[in-house]
Amino acid sequence: VVETGDGPSADALVLVPVWGTAVAGAVAGHGLPAARTFGVDPLPAAGRRRVLAVTPAADPAAARDARAVLARPADGEEPHAVSVVRDTAGSVAQRLLASIVSVAAGIAERSIASPGDIDLAVTAGLGYPVGPLAWGDRVGAGRMLELHRALHRTTDDPRHRPSRWVTERALLGLSLTDPGTSPADCVDGPAPS
Repeated sequence: VVETGDGPSADALVLVPVWGTAVAGAVAGHGLPAARTFGVDPLPAAGRRRVLAVTPAADPAAARDARAVLARPADGEEPHAVSVVRDTAGSVAQRLLASIVSVAAGIAERSIASPGDIDLAVTAGLGYPVGPLAWGDRVGAGRMLELHRALHRTTDDPRHRPSRWVTERALLGLSLTDPGTSPADCVDGPAPS
């Protein structure tokens, strides 16, 4: 049963999406019950797997109930597999995605290779199903910027500092695979009179 109201009841399971953040921050920031609040990774994992993050304060019985809720299939579907992991800033999948997109964005930002060439090299050379910038586009430039900022703020790890490439594209509404306009594009041809 989904509750409505100003806050959760004493028996409620509280599931919060964690996007580059930790469950502990949601508990402290919103006054949620630590024993019954769990994180859910909104990034779709491979297949039908879902990820449930637990804190050291989690009630094990409530965690089992939360796991059962996440495993519950929709009508006619198979149950979801659920991985239970320790609460951390961003899931493993989020950290990997952020790192992969950051490396690709750094290459594009330095004009070492075009976005299309980067994605082609990764799909052909490493066997990824899509390139890193196209993968970031599936999430969205704005959401990728939000993920980088949250991971950097939460971990203070410079690897998660947002790149100029991701930041500009998110702010300008461009795709991560869009090479954009370079100054050279603006000087070719006749000079204005």
